[in-house]
Amino acid sequence: MGNILKKISEIFVPKETDFYKLMEEHADICLKGAETFGEFIVSNEKKEKDFKDRVDIKEYRKKMGEMEDEGNKRRFEISVKLRETFVTPMDRNDILEITNATDEILKYMDTSVKEIILYEVDSTEGMKEISEFLYRSLRELRGAIYSLRKKQYEDVIKHATEAKKYEDYIETTYRKDLKKFFNDKDLMKDVGYAFKLREVYRHLSNTADRCDAAGKVLVDLAVKMM
Repeated sequence: MGNILKKISEIFVPKETDFYKLMEEHADICLKGAETFGEFIVSNEKKEKDFKDRVDIKEYRKKMGEMEDEGNKRRFEISVKLRETFVTPMDRNDILEITNATDEILKYMDTSVKEIILYEVDSTEGMKEISEFLYRSLRELRGAIYSLRKKQYEDVIKHATEAKKYEDYIETTYRKDLKKFFNDKDLMKDVGYAFKLREVYRHLSNTADRCDAAGKVLVDLAVKMM
């Protein structure tokens, strides 16, 4: 009789889902993705004459793709659990919005890797600087997400606001480098390469915009929950 009641209970009273844990794990994946992205940028410095001979970047492309897939699976898992769960620790739309916002950053980094390889563009000092800023921004976003469980909403705002600042730093590097490129007479002899370089930088700038957007989502949530 006890086993029957237990089975009935499992059907009508589903196990409680730890959404904080799922969001934290997704944030960990995104931060690891930013670390992998930075390693890729460093490995893509101009060392060999032939771009296609750079073995490391092929491995990083695979790794980055795997990180993006892992993040997407976790995002989908959260979406499914939200549909199956009656009670959530915060508004289900907020949980989904946070996960989608951080997942977008991971997707943009993955696409940046693919673009760099497709266009055969060498990493620049500016790209290394931007990749470091992206890592720091995601580290702050992760800190904000981890603060949600403890209901430390002031810390959420502090981390998220700090994460948003890096968008300005990246935009400064973006504009500074573009000006430098288009004033470089040697570089402008190969206009096609110069425009490929600009396209990569534009995508990195858009990635920074996603960091800013994710920070705003977290700040707005924290203010609402206080």
